[in-house]
Amino acid sequence: MTRQTLCRLFTLLTICAASFAFDSEAYAQESRETARESGSVIRHQLLYRSTRVELAPMLGMTLNDAYLRNGIVGATLSYHLTNEWGLSAVAGYGVAQLDTDLRNSVEAKLEENASDELNQLSYSHIQWLAGLEVNYVPIVGKFSLFNSIITNYDVHLIAGFTFIGETAQSAIDGGEVDSQLEGLRPAPTVGLGTRFFLGDGISANIQLRDYLYSRSEVSTLTSDPEFKNNFMLTLGMSFFFPQEVKISR
Repeated sequence: MTRQTLCRLFTLLTICAASFAFDSEAYAQESRETARESGSVIRHQLLYRSTRVELAPMLGMTLNDAYLRNGIVGATLSYHLTNEWGLSAVAGYGVAQLDTDLRNSVEAKLEENASDELNQLSYSHIQWLAGLEVNYVPIVGKFSLFNSIITNYDVHLIAGFTFIGETAQSAIDGGEVDSQLEGLRPAPTVGLGTRFFLGDGISANIQLRDYLYSRSEVSTLTSDPEFKNNFMLTLGMSFFFPQEVKISR
């Protein structure tokens, strides 16, 4: 084999090797693009809710009562089927009632006129509540606190059904109470909330619920029930079990 033949053979092998390397790189690039398109948009995501139990003590206050604001103490127990969907049981008890300006104004006017209606005036408020809810998390994210602490958060939607036990109290001690203000009220429930994760197993929560049911807030022994929105704002802390957070692939 001549020197010229060897040179030609070496040149041919070099060209073939370069072509193979180029094809391999192109194939690898195509594979990466395919995986990028078909794979998860967010990799190694912290799944703060997925398959975890959440226990959340809470303090609440009714917002749109005309005569008597109601303070609620309660708790929520949830199981998160996935990072987006969860089921919850909610219970609460009314522990404090605060007079509104409207109630004070009405009673002052009745006292001024020495009206007998004051003896018959009574107001309803929530004594207890218990319900089941479905939670859906459409938004998750994170933000920087003081440019040093990274805090994860979510925004979740609430839908469910609640049974509310209402009771009534008289405007004056020993006054008559309208029994029609009291009783069990079934209430479809919708709401919106957010969690701010302070660690792997704890979060601070804000939730707003709307209980849709018919009620009479005030009565002079002639109650007039009205279907309305009944809003309650709650603040609470959540404790998650197990403490470890899952990470997506």
